[in-house]
This record gives sequence, C-alpha cells and structure tokens, in this order.
Amino acid sequence: MAKRTRITRPYPTHSFQDALPVSETIQRVNGGQPVETELLAEALGTSAKSSTFVQKLNASSKYGMTTGSYSDHFIELTELGESITAPGSPQERYEAVVEAVTKPEIFREFYRIYSGKRMPEDIYASNTLVRELGVPRELTEECLGIIRRNGLVSGLVSDQSGVLMVGAVAESEAAGYYGAEPSNAPGPEYAFDDGARESVRSPSENSAEILVVSGPDDPIRGNVSGLVEGLSVPCRSVELEDVSGRRVISQELSEALDSAGGCIFVWPRDSGLGNDDGAPRPIVWAAFGALSYKLGDRLIVLVSDDGDETAFGLVSGDPVTSVVCVTRGESVYPKLMAALVQTGIVRISVG
Repeated sequence: MAKRTRITRPYPTHSFQDALPVSETIQRVNGGQPVETELLAEALGTSAKSSTFVQKLNASSKYGMTTGSYSDHFIELTELGESITAPGSPQERYEAVVEAVTKPEIFREFYRIYSGKRMPEDIYASNTLVRELGVPRELTEECLGIIRRNGLVSGLVSDQSGVLMVGAVAESEAAGYYGAEPSNAPGPEYAFDDGARESVRSPSENSAEILVVSGPDDPIRGNVSGLVEGLSVPCRSVELEDVSGRRVISQELSEALDSAGGCIFVWPRDSGLGNDDGAPRPIVWAAFGALSYKLGDRLIVLVSDDGDETAFGLVSGDPVTSVVCVTRGESVYPKLMAALVQTGIVRISVG
C-alpha cells in the first residue's frame, strides 16, 4: 500500500475572519494579556489538542495577530492583534486588518499581481497561484477561496455589481511596508519599522489633495475630513456657497480643483441648499458637474438617504461616479474607505 504524502500548505489554512476569534477571545477573557493555551481552547469551546484549534492558532500567528503554538504554555496578542481587537480608532483597525491579511506572502503577492484589476475567473487565478506563486494544484481552490474572503473583509477586494475588483495595491521597495497614499502623487505614507508605527508625510509640496465638498455646517463633513487626515493624506474642505455674476462655482472650489487628486462630495441634505420640494438647488448640480468633469472616476458621492442609493437621481450603477450610501446611524468609515481604495484615490501599499 502506497504511503500517503502529506501536503504542506504555504499559507494559513483559515481565513482572517475564521482566525480572528483567537485574538478576540484573548482580549475578551483577559483584557489582551497572555492566556494559558488550555484556558484559551476552553473559552473557544474546544480542547488544546483539537486539530481545528491548532489550525486556527497557526493561522492567527501567520496573520501576525498572536504568538505561541499549541505546545506553548501561553498565547499572546501581538501589537497588530491589539490594534485589531482594541483599536483606538476605526482607521487603526482598518490599517491593521489590511496588514494582517497581507502578512502571508502568497496572499500579498496575489493582490499585487491583480492590483487595480478585475479578479480573473477561477481557472486563470488558479494558474497564477501554481505558476507564479508555487501553490500545489490540488490546493488552489482552497487558497483562492481564502484570498477572496480576506480581500472582501479587508476592502482590498470589492464586489461591484457582481464583479470582484482588486483595489490598487502599490509595490514598495522596503520589505514589511504597508501604507496608504494618494495615487499619482509622491504621497504621504505609513511605514512600519520593527513593529513601531509612524506617519511619514511626503516632503513634496505638490502632493495631490483630497477634496471634501459639502453644504454649510454639514455634520458629516468633519467625520469625513478626519478619516482622510487620519491617513496623513493632504485634505482640503470646501463648503458650497452661492455665487454671483457669471460664475457657476465659487472661486474657492475652482482653485481647490486645480490641485485635487480626488474628491468626496457629501451630498447636501438639510443644509439650506435644497428647494422647497427638497430637490437640490442649481449650485449643487453645478458643483457636481464641475467635480465630475474635472475628476472623472476619482469622484465619490456620499449619500445619506436611509439606504436609497439612487437619491436625487444619482444611480449607483453610474460607470463614472462612485456612490456610497449610508443609512442613518451607520458608520461611514468601512464603505467610504473601500471606495477610496477602489477608485484609486487612495492606494494601499504592501510589501
């Protein structure tokens, strides 16, 4: 009888989401402090010798969230695991999740290869895994499934009307680099050195700005501007205002467009820019037209309309404009961050 050959997987056997309960449980049961392996297994409803527990523990380690194996007395959270399970801000968690799902080399390289492109059909993606990344043919279906799930969870992959698109992922010369920077600009970035994080702003004075345009005193504008500024990306806020004479948009908006690399247009509601019937006034449409003409697909329209993605005639299937719709009380961060990546306004760099 032929001896069965054991196949070694060159990637985590579980998706990020499946491995996450390991670090979440450490945070929950002991405030993020090291937990005995046996007690951790019990808290997860299994035993320390369970194959599922061992595999999830290994996966958690490969994603950089924990240290320690089933044979160790304690399992500890890493700094990255702490940022994911007890972040100081949504931005910190977003960055940490992207860093985690790109820790495994095969996953990271796959996202690089298809950066800014449509996810290919399984047969072609499988060939890439085999020929360029060295994954055994019999494991490609499993590996591709994990890559797809991790991409969707992290925002590196998005579902656009049934088509999976890989976000713009930039290569870095420095190993272990991860960051966010405005595309087509020598941009600001995040560098990770020996586990320590620091925000590094580009010395260039010509870095493209991200515009945040809204109605007067719009409460959402501050949140959106804070998100962009938190990425250390140059940001400029402009309020829509009435114009006189032959101008169709304000002087301030016109000047801001000259240096803009992208724009988030917070669609005005309850801001004095609507007619009696609630429809936007001409200055809103004029601003939208100018932004769309100047920036093309680097324009994101943020609509808050209780789930109606076609509010004010803005159709979500528009081939140019990206429409992000959030319901009242819903966090704007995940959807908006994904849109920034997918439009190429912000580029995720891994290495």
